[in-house]
Amino acid sequence: MKANNKNAGPIMACIVCFALGAGAAYLYNRKAIDFAARYPEAIECESVLDGFKVPHPEPGENEKINNFLANYDKYTRYVADASDEEYIIGYVNSLPTAAGMGFQIDVSEEGEFYFSEVEKNSEAEKQGIKEGDIILSAAGAEVTPDTLDALKNIGGKNGTELKMTVLRGGKNTDLTLKRVNAEKKMTAELENRMIGETLYIRLEQIKSGDSISVSDILNENKFSSVILDLRQNPGGDTGGAVAIADVFAKTGTVTEHAYDGTGETYELFDNGDECGAPLAVLTDSRTASAAEILTGLLKQNAGATLVGGNTFGKGIFQYKTRFREGTLIYTAGEFTVGDWPCWQGVGIAPDVEVEMDPSLIGTDEDVQLQKALELLG
Repeated sequence: MKANNKNAGPIMACIVCFALGAGAAYLYNRKAIDFAARYPEAIECESVLDGFKVPHPEPGENEKINNFLANYDKYTRYVADASDEEYIIGYVNSLPTAAGMGFQIDVSEEGEFYFSEVEKNSEAEKQGIKEGDIILSAAGAEVTPDTLDALKNIGGKNGTELKMTVLRGGKNTDLTLKRVNAEKKMTAELENRMIGETLYIRLEQIKSGDSISVSDILNENKFSSVILDLRQNPGGDTGGAVAIADVFAKTGTVTEHAYDGTGETYELFDNGDECGAPLAVLTDSRTASAAEILTGLLKQNAGATLVGGNTFGKGIFQYKTRFREGTLIYTAGEFTVGDWPCWQGVGIAPDVEVEMDPSLIGTDEDVQLQKALELLG
């Protein structure tokens, strides 16, 4: 007995259209789908968490999602577009108030916003702000994962009052500040000086244009050796790390190994204008991410001697994708430098270990710097 094929044509057409539509949807949302494949529970976290009974005060929706995502790793998190962490950081750090008072903010791995940089003898320092102060409130508005826009209150008219509460040493501290605004934030020059015949350069973070500054410093000074200080450097731009390494080395590679099988390789190139002088690199437990990439490149390809402490151990990178009208920032892969394995969770060990309290950096008791000078002779 033959089957009835009367409706086969329309049905087949519908199947084909559906398949084409599904294929297009997959291509359009590939990154989100790839994320779902790696973290399937994260996409269902709303329905799962809504079944939990949480104590009062009930956390906001974003906080519930992030509590769940924390099970994967501390770098995977969700932020609402209206208060995206990177947007808020960029907004505050570009304020005339930040420029005029001489401070910058950042967010910690725990999601706490803090003063990451306070310039010496700046208005911020004179008025009582200290590096590491965690911002709890600004102009009367509490700073929470759901109210990051409160940080915008830091800005205001020149000469107006700004009241803040910060967490310092485990205690809440109230500050009453007077805003001092500047028209434009000038790019700070990299700290550098001659110590005998050794050129000392300090990098507090890794930015895309720092290689030009480093090259200029090398060209403007006569030296027999170089110390590059990467202590307390949290990283920054991967391309910037490669470009700085290019100033010191002829060859070298950094590879991104994404979990989805893709990747990208950065290569140093021989520009014929490398430094060539003996090099020491200072590291410690807060030398992280792109600063570790730079450390590895210089160790492998510029003969650098590493002095100080073991680095932080962040050898992974993050991507972003859309999720619930917001942004998921998730760990997407890991870095390798040359033939080294990824240093995630392990760090990079110094050639010469010198233990020291980081508060002594830049003082007469900076024994890590003294040891590097001794080694360079």
